[in-house]
Formats: sequence, structure tokens, C-alpha cells
Amino acid sequence: MWYILKFILIFYAIIGIIIQLVFGQLTGLEQGSIGLLTFIFLVEIDPRFKYAYILPNIKQKKKTLNGENNE
Repeated sequence: MWYILKFILIFYAIIGIIIQLVFGQLTGLEQGSIGLLTFIFLVEIDPRFKYAYILPNIKQKKKTLNGENNE
């Protein structure tokens, strides 16, 4: 499952780079922030990568690991 998520992140990064290059060619200026914002936007709208979903899972994992270490 994690390898699929890695490929999705790479795909989103490629989309951000393509948009950055297209805007750069159209305006004649460097558009690095547009590529980064596109990547962040794509990651945030994908429910598999939302911080609201990932953060509780990380906290649960820490609780599990701490519980196993205390026994």
C-alpha cells in the first residue's frame, strides 16, 4: 500500500513541475511557488494524505509503541 502512496506523491510532484514549467514559459518568469502550491494543493485534497487523517494515525502508532515498551 505504501508504494502506491509514494507513486502518487511522485505523480503530484510531476504535475506541479509541469505546471511550473508551463507558467514559466508563458510569463517568461520563474514560477517556483506555483509548482509548490500546486503540489501542496493536490496532496491536501487527496483524502489519503490529509493531515487530519495522518496525524491521528501517527498518535495511535506512538501510543501502541509506548504501550508495548512499558510492558
